[in-house]
This record gives sequence, C-alpha cells and structure tokens, in this order.
Amino acid sequence: MKVNKYSGFEYEDFPMPSDDMDTDIRHWHSKLVKVRKDTTCAYCGSSINKGDYALTESGFLENRPFRVHNCIDCVDDLIAMCKDELDSDECYNRWETRAKSSGYLT
Repeated sequence: MKVNKYSGFEYEDFPMPSDDMDTDIRHWHSKLVKVRKDTTCAYCGSSINKGDYALTESGFLENRPFRVHNCIDCVDDLIAMCKDELDSDECYNRWETRAKSSGYLT
C-alpha cells in the first residue's frame, strides 16, 4: 500500500498541472483520500489500488460534475518540485517512467 509522504494539509487544494486552459472548471477542489476501489491515475495512467492514497480532484467541467484521481507518486513528486526538493527534469523523468510502464505513453 502506498502512503503519502507529506502532511495532509499540503495536499489540500494542491493544483495538478493541466494542458487545457480553455476549459471552464468551476468549484474545483482537491483532497487526499484513501481510494475505495481500484482506479487509474489521471496524470500518468498508472494503477491506484484499493486502500492506496490518492489526490482526488473534483468540480464541474463545462457544467458537468467530474472526479479524477492522481496517484500519490505523481503528487508527491510535484510537491517535492514546488519545495525545491526535486528538480523539474527529475520530476518529469519519474512521471515519464510511470507513464510508459502503465502504457499511457508509448
């Protein structure tokens, strides 16, 4: 089981990067959760197993509700980068490794 590296408040409303700046997202919120069923990371495509921690983002996208999960590895890497504990190249390399192993990138 994967657990979070940082304290819970550091995950609260932590914004995951997004390429699409033209979307209308309202009432966005993120929080650290323990997932209740197996799911997939929206950021790298890797598996998140039941009982693992993940960052859940939710809100309304184009006036429709959405909820996505981001694996704790991706979130921890991005928080570490924001805290200057990890440089951006290493953060990207870790993401790329996870994305390739999950089949998200070919």
